[in-house]
This record gives sequence, C-alpha cells and structure tokens, in this order.
Amino acid sequence: MEINQKNQLNHRLSIQQIWLLVPPILAFILLNLAPLREGDLWWHLKIGEEIYFTHRIPLSDHFSFTAFGSGYYFARSWLSDLAFYGIYRIGGLSALVSFQALTASAIIVILIQQSLHRFASPRVTSVLAMISLLGLYSFSTARPQIFSFLCFALFTKILADTWYGRNRRLWLLPVIMLAWVNCHAAWVIGLFLIGLVVLFALLRSVSLNRGLGEMRPLFIWGGLTLLIVLVNPEGINIINDPLAASSNLNIQQYISEWQPVSVTQMYALPFFILLVILIFALAYSRTMPDLYSFVLMLAFLLLSMRYVRALPFYYILVTPFIAGWLSGLDLGISIFSKRDPESHDRILRSDSPRLNTAILAGLILFSILSIPQVRLPLTGKTELDLVDDYFPVGAAQFLENLEGEEIRLFNMPEWGGYLNWRLNPKMRVFVDGRVELYPSGVWQDYIRIARVDGDWAELLNQYQVDYLVLSMDRHTGLISAAHQAGLPRLFEDEKSILFMMEKNSHTISE
Repeated sequence: MEINQKNQLNHRLSIQQIWLLVPPILAFILLNLAPLREGDLWWHLKIGEEIYFTHRIPLSDHFSFTAFGSGYYFARSWLSDLAFYGIYRIGGLSALVSFQALTASAIIVILIQQSLHRFASPRVTSVLAMISLLGLYSFSTARPQIFSFLCFALFTKILADTWYGRNRRLWLLPVIMLAWVNCHAAWVIGLFLIGLVVLFALLRSVSLNRGLGEMRPLFIWGGLTLLIVLVNPEGINIINDPLAASSNLNIQQYISEWQPVSVTQMYALPFFILLVILIFALAYSRTMPDLYSFVLMLAFLLLSMRYVRALPFYYILVTPFIAGWLSGLDLGISIFSKRDPESHDRILRSDSPRLNTAILAGLILFSILSIPQVRLPLTGKTELDLVDDYFPVGAAQFLENLEGEEIRLFNMPEWGGYLNWRLNPKMRVFVDGRVELYPSGVWQDYIRIARVDGDWAELLNQYQVDYLVLSMDRHTGLISAAHQAGLPRLFEDEKSILFMMEKNSHTISE
C-alpha cells in the first residue's frame, strides 16, 4: 500500500517539476517582452537582405560615407545575417523577438539538464538557472552572438556527456561547427573548449596508465571539427578575424564588451553573485570538483574577468558545476540536497497537484500572452513598438520622405545600424557599431563634433554632412550649439532632433 502511494506521488505533477519548468518559461516570457534593443541587429538584417537578393556576400562597406569602399569582413556572420532576414521575411519583427526568446529558453533547458546530470537538486538547479538567466538576459538579443551561445551550450553538453560516460554524440561537434563558423566569430571558443577537454583526456590516460585507444573518438571528431572551421567563404583566412578583433585598439577602447568586467556594471551583477556562491560551494561541499570541472571553470572564470563578452559562456559552462557542488554542501541543511529521502518524501506529500497544475497553467498562459503575435493585437500596438524606444524611429520616418540620394548623416554610433536598415542606400551614416571598420581619426573627429570642441562646425563641413540626427540625451551640448548656429530644425521628438546643414538643398517629398 505504501509503495503504491509513493508511486502515485512520484507520477503526479510535483512542485519540484514546477521549479525546473520556471526558468525556461521565464526566459521565454522575458525575451518575448524584451524589445529589439541591439543596434547591430539592423545592419545585419540589411546584409541578410542583400545576400538573399544578390546571392553574394558583400566585400566592402557601403553603409557609411566615412569608410565607404573600405574592405569589411561581412562573411564572418553571413549565415546568421541570412537567417535573421529569413525570419524577418517570414514573420516580421515579431518573429525576431520570438526567435530570441526560444533560443534563450533552449539554452536554459540545457543548463538545467546538465545540472541534474551532476546530481543537483531541483531547487538549487532552478535558483542557479534563474541567476544565469539574469546574466544572459542582456546578451540574449537578436544578433549573431546568440547563435554562439546556443552552439557553445550544445558543445558543453556533448563533451560533458562523453567525459562522464553518458551519451556519446561527438559526431555532432563538426555538424554544429559547420553552422557556428559561418554565424559568428566566437567559434574559436568552441575550439578552445575542445582543446582543453583533449588535454584533460591525455593527462587522465597518462596518469592512469591507460592506452590512447579510448581517446580515439575524441581525437577523430575533435580533429574533424577543427578541419570544418575551414568550410567558410574565407577558408583558412578566417583565423585572422578573432585575432584582429582581440587586438584592435578601437575595439578595446570603445566597446565595453571587450573590456574587463567591473562591479560597477549592473549587467555583471549575476557574475559576482555566482562567484560568491562558487567560493561558498567549493569551501563547504562534500563533493570535491574533479580536475575536468575545476580547470574548465577556472579557465572561463579568468576569460570572463578579462572580457565582458565572455560572461555568457561562463554562465553556460559553470552553472551546472556550481549546482552540483552546491547540492553537496556539508551543512546539514536538507534544502540544498536531494539526497535526503525524508525531506523529499515530505515535500511530495505536502504537494497539491491541483495547485501545481494551476501554477503550470498560469505559466503557460503568460507564455502565450507574451508572444508578440498574440500580444500586439490584444494591446492595439504595431510591430514598430517592438523596436526599443532608444532608437530614433520618428527621425528615421521623417528622413525616409526626404528627396535626394547619397545623403550624409551625422549620428550616434549606436543608432547607425538602425539608420542603415531604414535608410540605406539612399542615406549613409557617419559611424555605426562596426568600431573596427573606421580609422582612429574618424572616431576622434566624431568625439570632437559630439563634444562641440573648437572646430566642430568646420569638421561637419569637411565631411560634407547634410543632416544631424542627434540624441536628446547624449548630444545636449551639440544641440545647443546647433541652435546657436541657426541650423534649421526639421524634426524633434522625445528621443531625437534633426537639424539640416545650411548648405543642404534637399526638400521634403509630398
């Protein structure tokens, strides 16, 4: 009788299952509600559109007038650009939002699965997954790097399953890499991970006096993954891309993602929370980390401390490790461990299947309502409302009605991608998010103009700028100077203001 009762308890929807469902559902809801806030997305969309219609990858810049004709490596993300445009072409901006939500949820599911494989309790797994979700949230935007996060999560799962003798699916590594190397330059992180695992396998074989026979699959599929990297439009020259990005002075100086992590960065708060939990878990856990887990964790900890851009990879790799170690805490507190059968049975008996079902139904309902295709008609909003209000949507709409060709815009770098998407090739920007493209002199001139230093007006004339698209928040000094100089103001809203250089003769179309 008692056995049958336990079986019934184990088969009904439990609160522990609810804990495990919350993080991926929460990721889906939050990312569906998040606007399209990444500035680079827009020029990636434009490149995807161009590849779709011309069947070729562009080789030089045609978005700006300050670097027009300069060679640019659009091939680094051609497949993700084409994928984004394909998603947009099928379902509009709503589909792009849903894509970022689905991808983030899939990554969280992989984290949870890997945590449970390390014998973590559902409660610990859920809490740590939600902390990692907070860390991944600001990075999980519709931009090529989101493909890198998913590919890396799959790499960690496949390699961990192989290392611990679970499912061996090493043959998937080169398949994933074939897509990864054509989607985003962070494929090098995948090779770095494989290299570390191969090194650990060699050390284990030597220390245990084993032959190298058991390592043959890892050598074969790891080597094939390395060779697959060459299957891209640039061939072996692709190795220059991550090397150039990590050494470019403009990138290091102007892009925060390539700078060291700091406690002053709000989006880095989950990193420091996990770091404190990690130290606590290592100090008190009954389960000591093996060499594989510890060295991988240490390598990505150091990498993420050096580059903010590496934080998502740290969350993906380290969260399951911490979950396993935290569940083995030697504190006599049953809430941390799923190895306490009495606590486990007590929780099951106190479960209310009706309440759990209601909670799950509520989560599913909120998930459905968060989907843009459902939410927008219900709220009476349009797809333009999916664009973050950070971007100059109103100014772009106004500029679309201007007559003329090859119009030159002075703009904030973060707005360049959006203006490219809406206005190119009719108009070209001063700068955009491709920091490495522009010479240092262009960036210095941008700063001088934006700060209204000395000869700012002469610089605008030298660059033959037609219009100034200025941020009401970031360009207050330049806006004041433009007013004082008597530049005609054509448009203004709460986000942006548009001035016309006096030499300009373009007119507004009816």
